[in-house]
Amino acid sequence: MATVLVIDDEEIYVELLKRWLQEGGHDPVCASCCEDGWSLLHKEEVDVVLLDVRMPGMSGMEFLKRIKEDPKLQHIPVIMQTAVVSTAKIIQGIKLGVYYYLVKPFEEALLLSIVSAAIEEIKLRADMSETLLQDIAALRLMKKGRFLFRTLEEAKSLAQLIAHPLGDSTQMATSIAEILINAVEHGNLGISYEEKSRLMQEGEWHAEVARRLDLEENRGRYAMLSVENRGESLHVTIEDSGKGFGWEPFLDFSAERMADPNGRGIAMARSMLPNLAYHGRGNKVTFSLSLKGAPSIESVRVPEPSPVG
Repeated sequence: MATVLVIDDEEIYVELLKRWLQEGGHDPVCASCCEDGWSLLHKEEVDVVLLDVRMPGMSGMEFLKRIKEDPKLQHIPVIMQTAVVSTAKIIQGIKLGVYYYLVKPFEEALLLSIVSAAIEEIKLRADMSETLLQDIAALRLMKKGRFLFRTLEEAKSLAQLIAHPLGDSTQMATSIAEILINAVEHGNLGISYEEKSRLMQEGEWHAEVARRLDLEENRGRYAMLSVENRGESLHVTIEDSGKGFGWEPFLDFSAERMADPNGRGIAMARSMLPNLAYHGRGNKVTFSLSLKGAPSIESVRVPEPSPVG
């Protein structure tokens, strides 16, 4: 069960969200303005925030900015909901660190699916925290390396690993994860854009990914991430073994797709990775990450080994 902070000034809509969240096994706490929501954040152990963009007083964007600037709160995923599709606002939210956008009206299954995905990501980060610093130090020493991955969890773990040497890297890790996840679902598993939209709306996306991963023809199919340390930058290449897809329309945000539950990941990644490039049929992606100003290996604190005996 997760505690979900719902911030919305429409009372009827709040009651609907409360019922949906309770039916999904979660504990909703509610506020009718961002100021009250901010107070609740410091009183409750909140796991996820469900925030309306257009709010009286403090705006949803300002609230998001405050969370991401607070070291004690910035780990909390913020799911923003909006009735007005604005490409500029969506880009602004992505750059500030929003976890996901839901365009009103949306279905109960989609809401619960996105909340569950946010909770899974929190658990993944917590599980990685004990050993990640050692991996970061090793990565900074590595000149070239290759990693094979086949699941969404492995894709997210690799994204965290690659992004962490950059310092404040939550949004960078999210952007890299989008590209790695695409290599799994659209590449190796062949899930189309239309199929993912339907699966997310029905709350069946994760189940379908698990089913396809278990198919005989997919059990030995991996995607590959290659890293080359070029001194001032990390050059990253991601390749999958799928049939490819028409990637060109997804490089930019599209008003026609804003109401869909998916389809913004590549554009979001490109906003954080200006040198992101797709090649051929979309089975190969490259980008570079600047290491200028990143923490040096001397500043990475690696835990001391536990005493033996």
